[in-house]
Amino acid sequence: MPPSDAAVLSVTMFQAGTKANIIPTQATLTMNIRVRSDARKQQVLEAIRRIAEAECAAAGCVQSPAIETFSDFPVTVNDDDVVERVRRVHTALKGDQVVDTDTLMGSEDFSEFGLPGPDSYDGPPIPYAYWFVGITDPERTVPLGCGCSRRRP
Repeated sequence: MPPSDAAVLSVTMFQAGTKANIIPTQATLTMNIRVRSDARKQQVLEAIRRIAEAECAAAGCVQSPAIETFSDFPVTVNDDDVVERVRRVHTALKGDQVVDTDTLMGSEDFSEFGLPGPDSYDGPPIPYAYWFVGITDPERTVPLGCGCSRRRP
């Protein structure tokens, strides 16, 4: 996996059993994945399924694992033109305090706000820029100013 298209997988919950002296008959493992592209998301989801099924087969489980996807949000991809317009305004206000940031691996639903759909609106996707404003004490650290990550591949 190239660093420019990395993935982060966090195990966020593990639940099994009801008492310390009883071996549970089932367990629930909840994970969160963060990716930079839809292709990488599919690859990670397929790997999770493949590994879970192989572990169950190796352990002699009588039932295949039940794998469910929920809270699935589109990858956040900034529009280059919108980024440049926002950058020009912030540069006019803050000058050298405007910085480019690296692409972040946060878990974010921001990208849903610009997409058409049954619970949204009819029409083309709305271009956007996911922009950060950082404020720091200049006596304690270097000011971060304003920044925006570039469009992801």
